[in-house]
Amino acid sequence: MSTLRLHLENDNFLNIISVYAPTLDKPIEIREKFYEDLTRYVQSIRSREQMIILGDFNARVGKDYTAWPKVLGRHGVGNINSNGQLLLSFCAEFDLAITNTMFRLAAKYKTTWMHPRSKHWHLIDYAIVRHRDLSQVQITRVMRSAHCWTDHRLVITKLKLCLRAPRRSCNAKSLRLDLEKLRNPGVREEYRQSLEQTFSILGSDTVGIDWTIFSSHLLDTAESIIGRKAAKNIDWFDVNDECLKAAISRHRSLLQQHTGKRQGELPANIKMSGVELRKLCRETKNRWWQDRARHIQWLSDTNQFGEFYYNVRRLIGTTPRIRVPLRTVNGDHLLKTKEEVLNRWASHFKTLLNVD
Repeated sequence: MSTLRLHLENDNFLNIISVYAPTLDKPIEIREKFYEDLTRYVQSIRSREQMIILGDFNARVGKDYTAWPKVLGRHGVGNINSNGQLLLSFCAEFDLAITNTMFRLAAKYKTTWMHPRSKHWHLIDYAIVRHRDLSQVQITRVMRSAHCWTDHRLVITKLKLCLRAPRRSCNAKSLRLDLEKLRNPGVREEYRQSLEQTFSILGSDTVGIDWTIFSSHLLDTAESIIGRKAAKNIDWFDVNDECLKAAISRHRSLLQQHTGKRQGELPANIKMSGVELRKLCRETKNRWWQDRARHIQWLSDTNQFGEFYYNVRRLIGTTPRIRVPLRTVNGDHLLKTKEEVLNRWASHFKTLLNVD
């Protein structure tokens, strides 16, 4: 297996993986080891990066597209074998599509290798992409006239890459203050005194102060006295905040002592500190998830379904409600106010349920 990572524009990357898989007569351990290595590399590629896998897989995937709807197309060749089963399982795990089976071509433009004894042509060389990038593949076919001094035919695939810039939210995050603390008379009095002291420095004529300055001082004072509102869904990092931040601070201080050095020139103590930090994060995260899973399982076993669903929602979050806009009867414009939407639904059901 050989790999190539190309840096494209808009901070996009294209990962090209060229493979040569074990043949069918090799032991199953060797064939499974090949897919384990390929799986390990594919998992290291970020999901937003594009990827194409090319090579001789020595596998026949068949044409049963109903059993593998997102992996195979409607134009497969031949029957499946054990190597093909491994390849299809690998593609289904990572949502990959075999482009050779997606185009309606004659068999001579799809088959890539002829069996030396039976003289039958088979499809064993593939070009595989992510299913979401399938629309960028223009064609995958065999070039019969190309002589490459091999018993395989040359396979080409043409891509029209769509390079999009990463989407980032332009909206500034709103400051969530813990306003419940203002119920405490002591906190409320401290907040009032702090505001008086802040605005006395700015001057007595607070009406003429620019609004940006006024609001910034107001928010800074509120954040220092009241504090931010804690997240409802506490994650593994929030629970172990103190020990993790201490370990990160120690590792950062060691790195700052050796600024300007290359990664290969770092001392052994800094490398060991990084290893211990990653190990601590991994163990802390696994321990937190195991505790949550045991607690939720105990709630289910003891039939405490209210607490069970409450804890599940805290872990995975709630499903957002999707609002579908409504139009008028003739479809001219969208209805915006709540009263217009309710009247539209009333007229719709009145027409629907009162048919003569």
